[in-house]
Amino acid sequence: MPKPTGGSTRTPRPSRASAILTALTARVVRGRLLSFAASTFKGIVRLDGSIAAVTLPAGEWVSTATMQTNDRVAVLLFNEADPDDGIILGPYGDVGAGAADLLTDTNGDVLSDANGDVLFA
Repeated sequence: MPKPTGGSTRTPRPSRASAILTALTARVVRGRLLSFAASTFKGIVRLDGSIAAVTLPAGEWVSTATMQTNDRVAVLLFNEADPDDGIILGPYGDVGAGAADLLTDTNGDVLSDANGDVLFA
């Protein structure tokens, strides 16, 4: 039987390390903390670009005193297909801007910009 000419016809397999890294891709995203329960150490967060909110645990290193309603937070998502699979890394940006600083319309509704970010005075 004649031997095949040219290169190998075998398709190379991805390395095990490559497969593991692909499966473990995580992403840090921004969000707005809608509420935080110190008793359960969980917060309700509206992720940037999302209409719905998700309930996520906060990291053990996060101080409950820094988790103020309407503050920006950083969130680590382990699986982008499942936004509930993540953890609140902590606040950042406009930390400490309380509800009194929110801009509201004449009906008392909180105003937001085109990105859905809450506007502060």
